[in-house]
Amino acid sequence: MKKMLFAFFLSLLLVFPAFAHAEETGAVPASVQVTSVTAKNGGMANYGYGNKYRVGPRYPATFKGILKDKNGNLMTNQPIQLYFEAEIKSLTQTATGTTDENGQFSLTIQVPSAAGYLYFDNGRFKHYFDIVPVTFTSNDIKLSSNVTDVYHLAYSINS
Repeated sequence: MKKMLFAFFLSLLLVFPAFAHAEETGAVPASVQVTSVTAKNGGMANYGYGNKYRVGPRYPATFKGILKDKNGNLMTNQPIQLYFEAEIKSLTQTATGTTDENGQFSLTIQVPSAAGYLYFDNGRFKHYFDIVPVTFTSNDIKLSSNVTDVYHLAYSINS
């Protein structure tokens, strides 16, 4: 009986070697470090809810970063997905890519229109925007990230 169990577990390791290797090395995707977000009307902003990246509507936004395992090691040649959960749910965007040999990725979405439920008046302009979640996954694993939401600009008018 012990030999049969041993043979069974050995066969699992032969059938699922990547899983066994991932468990041994800690090579399971765990986190994303976003290094930049490039977008028209973009950059960092603070509309009273903390410093966040801002993305404008109807233009592409590129999220760049690094994928790491739970030990902080770079994850090379791994699938990665970005989910941009717009306030107008039918306009939610996704992007899919693969990390390079340095664990880096670049994912671009077409930023949809925003609802503009919130506003910030800086004395010169009144900016209407939403705060929308940004989620990263790899191999169906939700990843922790230094960027979990962004300001999604709807429009601006003179104050």
